[in-house]
Amino acid sequence: MTQPPQPQYQMQPVVPGNGLGIASLVLGIIALCVFCFPPLAGILAVIAIILGVISIAQAGGAPTGKAKVGLALGLLAIVAGVVFWVVVTFVIHKAAKSAGDALQQHSAEWQKQLEDAAKKQQEEIQKMQKNLPTTQPGSVLTHPDGWSIHIHIA
Repeated sequence: MTQPPQPQYQMQPVVPGNGLGIASLVLGIIALCVFCFPPLAGILAVIAIILGVISIAQAGGAPTGKAKVGLALGLLAIVAGVVFWVVVTFVIHKAAKSAGDALQQHSAEWQKQLEDAAKKQQEEIQKMQKNLPTTQPGSVLTHPDGWSIHIHIA
């Protein structure tokens, strides 16, 4: 009796894991997604870059595609964040300047209106003073209702 052939099992060589490359890739993706929040995106991007460099350095000939992409995404997230905040700062500065110019124009208009009103009021006061009767010692001021005031200065 012959025995049926037994399957031969061979041990597969252990391939070093690429955990740092995967971590670099994931952090690079997240950093790129949140680039408009500079502290968070900056920290994640720097960590992605560091992990990518370490993973590439430790690879020793093993595939490093994930680590390279994570490194690239980390750099791209930093660039995108800087560009985004430069644009936002420019837009805010331009809007503030525009609002300041409008406020200055309105302020000048209001100042002119105040000056015109003060001038008009001064003219009315001068007009009223001209219409007042002069009062000298011995004068008699007579009211239209019939009563009068005698001015005596001793």
